[in-house]
Amino acid sequence: MMGFAFSLDGLQFLADLTVFLLPLSILATILAFIFPIWFLLHGAYHGRSAGLKLLASFGSIGLELIPIVNALPLIAAGVFLNIALSRIDDLKKRVGTDPKKVAALARLQRIKAAQTQRRAAMAEGREEAQGARHEAT
Repeated sequence: MMGFAFSLDGLQFLADLTVFLLPLSILATILAFIFPIWFLLHGAYHGRSAGLKLLASFGSIGLELIPIVNALPLIAAGVFLNIALSRIDDLKKRVGTDPKKVAALARLQRIKAAQTQRRAAMAEGREEAQGARHEAT
């Protein structure tokens, strides 16, 4: 989805370089209406952030209608905001809004990240020791 959004934005950027390709830019803007329809059909516009998601979708497409501004990657930004807001909603459903649960989840993520770093450092140390032994023989 992000790839298609960036493709549309790239097409609009290239189409804005010349006046002759302006109809192509308008076509890309019309194709951008696929994203809000897709999000609507998949039920993404629900919950507390439904208004923000709608604003991100239709705001980015509305800004794409402005001739010079549509060279910016606004379609991709709108899609990214929709995905991010949906993931935040999903996280709130899983964890809830209890500060203790949120703090515990953050602590658990920090512990897992530290364990991953230690494992990588240990593997690197083993590789260096093995390389040193190999050079000595």
